[in-house]
Amino acid sequence: MNSFLRCPWPTALIVSVLGLLSLGWSDAAAQSKSSALVANDLLGQYAIIKRTIAPQRELYYFLTGKANDDKEYNIADCGSLDLNFGLYKSDWKSGALGSIAAHFYMWTSELPTLGYPGEMIAPLISDFESKALQHLARAKKFEDFDKGVDREMRALAKQLADLRSRRGLKAIKTEYNPECGGGGVVVTFKVPQGARLFIVPTFFARFCENQKNVNPADMTKCDHYSEVFDGAQDRLAGSYRYIGRWDSDGHERKGTIEVGKVGQEGYEGKVFRLTR
Repeated sequence: MNSFLRCPWPTALIVSVLGLLSLGWSDAAAQSKSSALVANDLLGQYAIIKRTIAPQRELYYFLTGKANDDKEYNIADCGSLDLNFGLYKSDWKSGALGSIAAHFYMWTSELPTLGYPGEMIAPLISDFESKALQHLARAKKFEDFDKGVDREMRALAKQLADLRSRRGLKAIKTEYNPECGGGGVVVTFKVPQGARLFIVPTFFARFCENQKNVNPADMTKCDHYSEVFDGAQDRLAGSYRYIGRWDSDGHERKGTIEVGKVGQEGYEGKVFRLTR
């Protein structure tokens, strides 16, 4: 992991992907919306997303002492990264960039703990990162990207198995099993009459903060917000920022929703009530 943190942009990654991306920084900077910056400058925005995700280790490092005793390590995240960062609560290209970066940090932090030397796995993860970005640059829709990344994850699992066998590593065996899931809690939203509620994953709010000229509280520029209606339910994790607006007088209330602390524990999940 250390080598990647010192140099987050391997030369091979830049060479292999740059030819697929025709729009430069000047074109992207002219766009005002966060998602437009992503669509027009995948590499530049990916660098920002990596800087945004890197410090949030608690959201991508899942191992515990008990987990280290497991017979096999699943390189699939089982939806935990999506939930923790809220990756696909916005446009799919921004979510895809976040997914690539989150997997990058998950593997570079967890695999050495399981017995895979960082210097040995670095080229493998770099190669995955490069190919995943290439799939995204070519993809016309999310399904195209998802199929391509699925192939690359299967290849990575095989490469890790070969590395373990070839080097005689006393490391936990790896597998790739995408048929898994779980986690998060069901949150019910209560919005008073005459009010509107908008939420954004804290990850995307921080991403907007790190972009050029994108105010995370301006929903026209930080366009990752979604409106939530009274009685709506969703399975969430991590944290969200919210803006509540009252139509009658334009009053606003802003705050943070820590999903694990919302409302009362109960069989049907938790409740977040927007109050004035």
